[in-house]
Parts: sequence; C-alpha cells; structure tokens
Amino acid sequence: MPKDWKAPSIIFLTYYLMATCALLLSRGEHSLAVVWYANAAMGVYFAGQHLLTQSRLHWPKALFAVLFASLAADLPFSQNVLMSFMLAVANVFAVFLSAYLIRQHAALDRAMHSPKDFMIILSCTCLIAPGVSASLGATVVSLQGVDTLFEAWSSGFIGHLSGGISMTAIALAYTLIGPRVLVQRALNLGNLASIGIALIVSFVALQYLSFPYIYVAAILLLVAFTSFEGMAISAIGISVSLSALIALGLEGFDASRQPHMPEVYSYIPLVLSFLPPMLLAVSMAATRRAKTEIVSIRRRAAQIYEKTPVAMHSIDDEGVITAVSDTWLDLLGYHRDDVVGQKSSVFLTKESQHRAIHEVLPTFFKTGRLDKVEYQFVKANGEILDIELSAILDTSSGVTRSFAVLGDVTLEKQLTQELSRDKELIEITLKSMGDGMVSTDTDGRISYLNPVAEQLIGIEQHEALGRKFEDVVMLCDVETQEVLPNPTAVKNQTGEQSRFSSTATLKSKTGDEFVVQQLVSPIIDKFNAVRGTVIVFQDITETRAISERMSYLAQHDVLTDLPNRLLLTDRLNHACSSHARTNHGFALLFMDLDNFKTINDTLGHNEGDKLLKVIAERLQSITRDNDTVCRLGGDEFIVLLEGVESSYDITRVCKQILNKINAPIWNERIEYSVTSSIGIAMCPKDGTDADTLMRRADAAMYRAKGLGRNTFSFYSTNLEQEASQRLKLEQDLRQAIETDQISIAYQPIIDAETQEVVYAEALCRWYDKDGHAVPPDVFIPVAEETRLINRLGQQLLAKVCKDIKVFVQQENAGYRKISVNISAVQLETPGFLKDVKRLLRTESIDSECLIFELTETSLMSDPDRSLKVMRKIRDLGIQIAIDDFGTGYSSLSYLKRYPVDILKIDREFVRDIEVDKQDKAFIKAIVSMAKVLDITVVAEGVETQKQARALTKMGCDYLQGYLFGKPGALQNKKPASAENKSAIQSVNYDI
Repeated sequence: MPKDWKAPSIIFLTYYLMATCALLLSRGEHSLAVVWYANAAMGVYFAGQHLLTQSRLHWPKALFAVLFASLAADLPFSQNVLMSFMLAVANVFAVFLSAYLIRQHAALDRAMHSPKDFMIILSCTCLIAPGVSASLGATVVSLQGVDTLFEAWSSGFIGHLSGGISMTAIALAYTLIGPRVLVQRALNLGNLASIGIALIVSFVALQYLSFPYIYVAAILLLVAFTSFEGMAISAIGISVSLSALIALGLEGFDASRQPHMPEVYSYIPLVLSFLPPMLLAVSMAATRRAKTEIVSIRRRAAQIYEKTPVAMHSIDDEGVITAVSDTWLDLLGYHRDDVVGQKSSVFLTKESQHRAIHEVLPTFFKTGRLDKVEYQFVKANGEILDIELSAILDTSSGVTRSFAVLGDVTLEKQLTQELSRDKELIEITLKSMGDGMVSTDTDGRISYLNPVAEQLIGIEQHEALGRKFEDVVMLCDVETQEVLPNPTAVKNQTGEQSRFSSTATLKSKTGDEFVVQQLVSPIIDKFNAVRGTVIVFQDITETRAISERMSYLAQHDVLTDLPNRLLLTDRLNHACSSHARTNHGFALLFMDLDNFKTINDTLGHNEGDKLLKVIAERLQSITRDNDTVCRLGGDEFIVLLEGVESSYDITRVCKQILNKINAPIWNERIEYSVTSSIGIAMCPKDGTDADTLMRRADAAMYRAKGLGRNTFSFYSTNLEQEASQRLKLEQDLRQAIETDQISIAYQPIIDAETQEVVYAEALCRWYDKDGHAVPPDVFIPVAEETRLINRLGQQLLAKVCKDIKVFVQQENAGYRKISVNISAVQLETPGFLKDVKRLLRTESIDSECLIFELTETSLMSDPDRSLKVMRKIRDLGIQIAIDDFGTGYSSLSYLKRYPVDILKIDREFVRDIEVDKQDKAFIKAIVSMAKVLDITVVAEGVETQKQARALTKMGCDYLQGYLFGKPGALQNKKPASAENKSAIQSVNYDI
C-alpha cells in the first residue's frame, strides 16, 4: 500500500468498525442508529492529528475515507441507497465541522486538565456538529417518508449526543497521550479494578435496580477521582453495554411504563450521568497537574537557589540557616547537612559573631535590609575569609525568611593592603630617587614634585602645586641659553605616547644652574587617554664636565696634550672632504725623531718624556692656529698643514721644523740635541683620502731616514714599490725560516805569522726559490725589524753546533772553534742566554768552541744592560768579539770596561791601507791599543798579499778575507759561480 494511502485506510477501517458497531447495537427497525460513536471520535482524531503525527492531515483523502466507510457500514442495513449516501454526507460534514470548531476554539492539548477546553470540545462534538448533522439526516429521512422531521431530527441528534459524550473522553485520551500510553495506564492495576467495578455496578444497576443512572453516575464519579483515562474507558464501556442491553431487550427498566417516551430518549439519562463524572475527572486532572507543577516549581526554585553561581543563604527569624547555595558551600568548604539547621553566626569568627548577634541581626529584623556588611567567616579548614554580606527580609508568605548574598572580598582586601603598601613604597621611592621628578595634569599644572626636584628648582612642593609648569621651571638651551618651550605642554597638546629626552640648562630659583638630562613622557590611562605628563631631571652637570674631559682625553695625547690619532683622523677626513668641496689642497708631514730610543735608554724614560714635550711645544710654536700638530705615539708626530699646496712653502716649513727640533736641549746633567726625519704627502697630488695620505707620508719618512736622517723627503711612486718589495721580502724570509731554507757558509780566519787556520766565521746564506742569492745586508735588517732574527739565530746556532761536532770528528783543528754574529735584538730578548745554555747541553758542545761577534752599535744601545749580558756570556766560557770595529764609537773606555777578547777591524780601513796613510795610522792605533788591553786583533777583508804583509807587519794577530778563502759549505764546498760572485764578495752583514 502506498505510504500516502496508509492514513486514509486506517481512518476508513476505524470509522467503518465504529459505525457498524453502532448500527448493530442501536438501529433496529429505525432508519437512524440510536447511538452514534464514529463522528465524535473521528472529529477529535482529526482535530488532534497534528499532535499525534507532527504532520498535516490530508483532509480530502480523510473525508473521502469517512464517506466511503459510512456508506459501507449503512448499506447492509438500508434498502435506500440514496438515503444512505445522504446520511453519509451528513456524517462527513459532522466530522469536518467538529474538527474545525475544535481547532478554532479549543486548546486540544490542555483538554484533559482544562474544564473550559473540555466543555468546548464536548459542545463541538456533542451539540453543534450533531445538531447540524441531525438536521441534514432528518431532512433526508422525512423526505423518504420514514419519520416526521422532528422525530427524525431528535432521534439523530440524541443518537449523536449519546454516542459523542461516550466517545469524546476516550478519543481525547487516545489523541493526547497516544495508544501505547493509554493502554499502559488502562492496564494499571488500580485502573483495571476501577473500570471493572464500574462496569459491574453499571450492568447490575441497569439490569436490576430502579433509577439505574444514579448508580452509574455515582460509580463514574468515584472512578473520576482515580484517573481521567479510567473514567473515559468506563464511560465507553457502560455506553456500549447499555446499547447492547437495549439491542438485546435486556434492559432492566420497562419501557412500557413510559408509553409516551420513544426508545431513543432512554439515552438522555445516560448522557446526564456521564457529564458530571467527566467534568470531575478533568477538574481532578487539572488539580493533580497544578499540584505537580507547584511541586516542580518548588523543586526547580530550590535547585535554582542551590545552583545559583552566587554564594547565598537564607535564615529564619531565629537566625537559623534554612537554605544555602552550592557556591556558598564551595566557598566555605562545608557540606549542606553540616550547614542547614545551624545558626549563621556559628560560621563567623568570634569578633564577627558578637557583632552579628548584638548589632547587625537586631537591626536587620527591624529594617529588613543589610547592605555590604563586613564579616569574617571561618572556612571548614580554619581559613579566614573576608566577606561582604547583603540581605533582605521577606515576610510576605507569613513566614519570616531572609535572603543573603555573600561576596568574598578577601582578595580585594589583600589587594587594597598591597596597593596601600605599593603606594607607600612608590612615595618612598619617588622621594628617594636620585633624579628630580615633576608631574603635571592635562592643563600643564604641577601636581607633584619629589625632594630632588625641589632642590634643583629651588622651590618646595606646596609652593609649586597647581601652578603652571613654565612659571616654576625654567629650561634653557645649553649652548645659546635661550628659554626652551615647555616640553610637558607639547606632550599634552600632541597626545603622543612616545618618550623623548634632551639636554638643557635648568635655572634654579636660588640662582644656581644645572645641566640636566630631561626625560619627558605622557601619563596614559587604561583607556589610552593622556592624563598628564611626567618629566624626570637628571643632574648631569658634573657628568657632563667629566664627559667633556673624557672626550678631550680620548682625542688628545696625555703626555704632550697634542691631538692624538683619533682627532687627527677626524681632522684629516674633514680636510679631505673640504678639498672635495673647495678643491683646496693641503700637506701631511709624518715626522719621526732620530735615535730617540738611544736617548731613552741612556738618559732614562723621564728624560725621554720631557724631550717629547719639548718637541711638541716647538712644533706648536712654528705652526699656525689652523694647522694640526698630532702625536701618534712613541716619537712619531704628524703635522697637517691646511691650505699649503706649494712645494716651496712645504720645504720652508720642513726646514724650520728641522732647525727648531735640532736646537740644543738642556737637562740637569748634559746638553744634547736630536734630529728628525720628515715624510711629506700632498693632497691631491699624492692622494685624496686619509689612509692613502698617511701611508704615503709614512713611506716618505722612511725614505728620509734612508737618506741619512735629519732631513725630509717628498713622497714618490718609487717609495711604494720599495715598500711592496720589502713586504714581499719579509713574507719570503718568514717562509724561508719556517722551511729552514737559510744555510751556513764558513770563512777561515788564519794566523798572520804561520798562515794556519785558527778558527772560522759562520756566515748565513739565503737563496730564493729562483736560486738567486739574497745578500745578508738586505734580509738581516728586515729580520731584525720584524724580530724574526730570534728564530733565525736559534736555527743557525743549532746548525753551527752540529757542524762543530763534524769538524771535531774530521780532526780539523782550524774549524773546531766557530764565531757567530749575534744581533742586538737577540741580546735584548729575554731568555736568549737560557736558550744558548740549553743548546750547548743538548748538542754536548764545549762553550769554548764558540765566539759571539757583537757590533759596537748593539753594545751602545743600552751600555749597562750590554755589560751584564757580556759578563754572562763570558761566564758561560764563550769568547766575545767586537765586529766592524772603527765604524761606531771606538771608545777606549768601553773596551776597558767590557770583557772583550777579539777586535775585528772593519774592511773599510783595510781596503785602502796601501795608499791611505790615515787608514794605516788608524789600524796601527787600534793594534797598539789592543796590545795594551791584551785583546786579539783580526783584520777583515784581506784580498791581496800586500795587504796581508802590511797588516802582519803592523802587529795584527789574525787575518780574514778572500785571499785565504771564500765562505763555503762544511763539506764538498764549491767555488762561487760567476753569477753570484759579486753578491758573495759584498757580504759583511753576517749572523
């Protein structure tokens, strides 16, 4: 069966069964049934269909189902098809009308517990709709001539009335609670007993008792007290039973005793006996529902009270707690059973108990209200809570009851105390600040001054409060002393949230002036609105003076008070920038004192410092105000000549500088003078940036030193080439030392009389990666300047010691003693002699096998220290030779003072001995002096037999030179090639 025909089919079947039942029980010989249930039941069903299915009823199909069901039920009892059809139409109309009226005028869902709505439904199903339907049916019957119009109408109306009042209650129950619930309630033991008793009593009364409807009404009234459903089932049961009895002729009353009353009127008492019980059942249902709702409301009210998220309790007129919320219990940690029935004061501290009993509660019961009374409650765990209690008194129900709300203000009180402490701390902090602080409101009026601000401004806080900031605080520009605009007013007008700081002069009311660092910031509230301004004054008067002094010291040399490298760099960069703008050139003079170290070592560092001060004063005296004289450090000075572009002018200035510096200087003991070497770089000729000019002036200065010192030199491109070559030489030398590429050649020294070798001199040799010999006088100075000479000397001395062992093994007596050149740098190096001792011990060499050759200049750089070192060398058993004697100081005093074993006359005197009488006289003097001091004399550079005979005749002990042998390797030595012969012959700067 299609789904949309299921409901019409059920309607058809239900109506057909109820109509057939009515016709079987009450039609008889009449053309109309005496009792008609179907219309009332179907009308209520149609009216409440939406309550059962939650969907709209398909009315056309439903009404057609009723029409066909009515025809199907009536046709077997009727011989007039037209009359059956018209009666069916009347039934359809009655069903539609009753359903429509119920939907329009009654609240069907309340009918079981609303007497008003129940009566409206009864009126629709039992009066209005039956009256209209009976009129239609009576018209049809009277037209057929079966009965008169009135008889037909009354028969039809009463039949619909009696059937309707019997069926309406059960139809309502079916519609409102559904068939399943209806059956469950009907099967209830109490309902079953009530229904059974009602049916039995009714049957007996109708069968055997007079006035049976009184008993029917009575029993139905009793059933109505139990339930509406029981009364409804009992009513339909009694109605069906009565109809069956009448149909079977078994009714207890004798109709013949009422000869003028038709059979149909026998149902009127039944109708009257049903109506009161039904109304009572509805009323009882309404009462039960009301009680249930009241109980439910009370329960919900109690639940709401208990579950409210506010801590609440209620007390009676004796102060006993009658109700309490869960929040109250959670707040204090108690259980409900421990609280309800207890006096509220039990949960207070003793102090709060006394106050509550003697002050608060008596006043509360009089006034009926409390507002934010402060109590201290005791929690279950003993903790104390600060509570604010507000309450009202309710006596409207005749019972005194209060409703109190508790607010936990423990945290608020703690915060208040903390805020109070913080406020006190802030006040102490502000008063203890080392800086002055002033705050203003939005109008720029002073609202606070701390003590430091009072001291700086020269006014007390009570005098300043409420006054305009600019009337109290005077800020001026540090440089111009012009009055500055009010910084707090700027902040208030712009509403800026940023902070700014600046330096200003604060003029006090007392006449004092302070340099202050001011920090200004707006006061912003939580709504991001400007509420004023705060300004902090930090007194930096002393700090600024110290800063200026520190800045000055950072840019000036402490000793001479001249600008240092930092300030020079700034001025030099400024001069370069000025040249870029104006195209005006300038000159940079790089000046270095000659032999300043010697003065420091001989006269002391104090005298050296005095000398530097004198030089600084002399340079400043001959330069202009717009020139810059700077000390780089040590004995280096820089002179920046602004606007000087002519070489002539520069030369004139340099000569003045040299003459001024060379002027005699007096100290407490002696008079002495110094010279200087000056390098010159010109802008833009030699460069336009500071680094280039400094580098090139430095290179020119070294060129001046190379020219013999006490002179000046202009920069040229050749200088950079020389510097580049020197840098490369240094790198190559460093690599050669690291890879042990420097070797040793030995030159014999012979006895002048016997011509036998007495010892040999070790000479270092270096061949670069291309095989070219690098002269010692080229790389040795570089080694000394870079202090690579220390490592190189250790390497060569170790090789000499190893070679001595070889000489000894070869029984070569002339080479058992070797002389080694020692640099002044090595003598000055701490630990030099320790290294020598360790080497002798490691190689197992006798110290008498070594001779250390020292130059005069190395000894005189620090005479006292040299004497100590020489004595320690002699203590080791090593002999000392003075190399290149005659080219330095050549003083008899130092020869007498120093432990010297050998003097080596420089080859410069030997070379021209045959033709130069002065050289010959000088050599004779040296030999005579050495004989007196018992010092052995060695003549260097002997290349001819004439030189050898002349030197021997003069008394020289030993001779050395190419005449007797060139420097060579220890074994398998090869003669010098023509390619490097000249280089070898020029060697005299040995290690």
